Amino acid sequence: VGGDAVGTARLFVVDAAQGKAQRVAVRKSDRGRGVGRALMQALEREARQRHLSEIVLGAQLGALPFYARLGYSAY
Repeated sequence: VGGDAVGTARLFVVDAAQGKAQRVAVRKSDRGRGVGRALMQALEREARQRHLSEIVLGAQLGALPFYARLGYSAY
């Protein structure tokens, strides 16, 4: 936004089949604007390019609804 970083995320490759979404965060003032969704979509694209069949993540309880809206489920 205006040249400033407002979010971050990384994909850690666990093994040939699994990636882990890590350090997903969006600046509080920029939440609700689709930044988190865009970050997760970018991680998913990268995972597909690497032929990973699964993305796992650890999330705070408050973030569970966000991930659920993206199709992720708690286990």
